[in-house]
Amino acid sequence: RGMSGSPRWSPDGKTIAFDSTIAGNLDIYVIGAQGGHPMRVTKNPANEFIPSWSRDGRWIYFTSSRSGHNEIWKIRPDGGSETQVTTESAYAAVESTDGKYLYYKRRTGGSSPLEAAEVWKIPVGGGPAAKVLDPVGGRLFTVTQNGIYFAAGGPSVELRYLDFATGSVRAIAPLGNFAHADVSADERWVLYPQAGSAGRNLMLVENFR
Repeated sequence: RGMSGSPRWSPDGKTIAFDSTIAGNLDIYVIGAQGGHPMRVTKNPANEFIPSWSRDGRWIYFTSSRSGHNEIWKIRPDGGSETQVTTESAYAAVESTDGKYLYYKRRTGGSSPLEAAEVWKIPVGGGPAAKVLDPVGGRLFTVTQNGIYFAAGGPSVELRYLDFATGSVRAIAPLGNFAHADVSADERWVLYPQAGSAGRNLMLVENFR
């Protein structure tokens, strides 16, 4: 059956996009939120992973290795109209809440692992890219109306927050050894993994701020 992960809800809550090795290489799939048979969206022989939705639900962004290195592409949920978005080794894209900017992770060299990379942004309609954050950890970061939640630090990782208005970054909560965290849209909940004697568990914390 392969391995599946990186699930993302569509803006209307009716569909889930995810990546899976069901067909061999990693590809992007969609499935109804109530279940059913998943539909394969990407069919290129390259690995395609980490999907996310545009705010209007008309596009799915994803990371693809089809050019020889990771770049952001976008595709219609029905599998049509594939378009390359970035050209500078990017992955893990997320649109801003107003749909005007695309935030993504970008490696700029060095020996850091894939997940440790700078956060950049580009206008959705096209234009120059701008650096937003120094290297942060994990695949996941959360873009809200007023800022970005992300994981950084080491060896003990923290959930941190970049305030768009002031440009300041502050620590929110400790995450332990894992640089993977996602914050709910209402900013009330944070979801992150934690290792214990029984293995790895998902932790859900309310009112973490």
